[in-house]
Amino acid sequence: VTGNPWRTWEALQMVGADKEIPPSVGREFDIILPNRPDYEKRVNLSLDFAVILKDLNPELNILVTTGRQKYCGVKSKWIYMYAHTLAKKGIIDLREGLSKVEYYTLLSKSKVMLSNTVEETFGYCVIEACTFNCNPITPNKLSHPELLEGDTDLMYNELDEVVDKILARLEKPKRVYPYALKYNDSIKRMIRVMERE
Repeated sequence: VTGNPWRTWEALQMVGADKEIPPSVGREFDIILPNRPDYEKRVNLSLDFAVILKDLNPELNILVTTGRQKYCGVKSKWIYMYAHTLAKKGIIDLREGLSKVEYYTLLSKSKVMLSNTVEETFGYCVIEACTFNCNPITPNKLSHPELLEGDTDLMYNELDEVVDKILARLEKPKRVYPYALKYNDSIKRMIRVMERE
C-alpha cells in the first residue's frame, strides 16, 4: 500500500501559506460540506445535519461548496433544490463553480469538515481538510480509519454521534495537519515498488 499522491506544500502555497496552517481557532466558517453532490456521498444527510446544527446554534456559519457550476449530481437534481432552499433560508452559505484555489482558501478558513459518504477509495476531501487543519468528521469505515490513523475523535460509528463529534471539534479543535503529511512520499513509494518488480 503506497497511498495516493499528495503534496501538502503545493496546496498550502495555493492559498499563500509557506508552512503549516495554524489551528482552526477564529476561522470564518464553522463547518464546511465539500463532498460532490452525488448520491453515494450522501450530501442530503450532511444538509440535514446543517439544519439540525443551525437550529441548535443560529450563529454557526455552515458552508457548502462545489467546483461544479451548479450544486447538482447526475441523478440527484433534488439535492440542488434542497441546497438552494437551505441557502435562501440562511441555513447554509452555498458556493458553486469554485476553482481549486477558491475552494482551498475557503477550506483554510473552516473549522470542521463533515462527510457522510458511503463510498471512498482514498479520500482526497479528508486529506485536503487535514492539510488546512480543518478537522474532518467522517464515518469510521472505508478508507477513513487508515487516513485518520484510527482517531476516534474524528470518526463516528452511528449517525447519532455526528452532532456531538462536530460540536466537540468546534469547541476543541485538534491538530490534524500531520495526517496529510504521510502522503507526500506516495510517489516515491510507488517508484520503489515498481523498481523492485
